[in-house]
Amino acid sequence: MFKKFREKRRREREENRSNFAELPIKNDSDLREFLVTRFRAKQQEDGVHYAFRVVWKSDDKSQAVLASYAPVPELGDLAYFTAPLVDGPTEGVLRRIMQENARLLEGDLVMFESMLAMRITVPLGEVTGSQLYSQLQHFAAGANSIREQFADEVQSPSLTFGY
Repeated sequence: MFKKFREKRRREREENRSNFAELPIKNDSDLREFLVTRFRAKQQEDGVHYAFRVVWKSDDKSQAVLASYAPVPELGDLAYFTAPLVDGPTEGVLRRIMQENARLLEGDLVMFESMLAMRITVPLGEVTGSQLYSQLQHFAAGANSIREQFADEVQSPSLTFGY
């Protein structure tokens, strides 16, 4: 009985995923449905952000990503995707991360309190589900690469005193 139910749910998920493959993601409800269906995103307590992980099954690796949405009258609807990199980077590590990020040509760097994160902005309306999925895979792979490269060099911010 449970096997039939699991198989039915799997078919429904696959059908929902394929529905978004070539359809444009136009607004926040389309974005939310895409993220929940494709990545099993969870809405955060603030009601604005969605947290999910981009997973590479071949490497058993994943990258946490936070998504948010903003309607901008002059530009249209925008989705922001943020991936945490390191907590409390020193000035030297920050410079090297900036160089690495420039080499990847993927997103910009932002600080959230003491957390350095990589962020991309995606205009909605013309982007399809398959295009957004591909963009998120590349973005998360770049963020994961930087995060792993510098993970051993960053100490607790309480120990570095900003040096």
